Amino acid sequence: MLKSQRQKSQRKARSRGASGTVSPATPTDSPQPLSLKERLTQKRKADRLRQDLIRFTTFTVLFATFVGFVVGLAIAPKAGIAVTVGLLYTALSFKYPRQATLGVFDLYAV
Repeated sequence: MLKSQRQKSQRKARSRGASGTVSPATPTDSPQPLSLKERLTQKRKADRLRQDLIRFTTFTVLFATFVGFVVGLAIAPKAGIAVTVGLLYTALSFKYPRQATLGVFDLYAV
């Protein structure tokens, strides 16, 4: 093993403790302020999640509207609206199951 690799592994072992696992934080430990790099990483992750949500929602709304419009022209306008709402709800319930369950409960409670 190279000297630098050995030093890295020793540093890892020291940071993990004797058992080789990361020791859990005790309740008396105060949270350390995040470094600039960690804050930027969290900000990028939040931005990526927001962009994914916007992209998914936009695609779902456009697709459901198109399918609902076609069904509305072919069968009946009420059927087109029902298909649009059903597709939107189904797509969002697969992406966010907890919120979908709450939505079903709201419909049931009414």
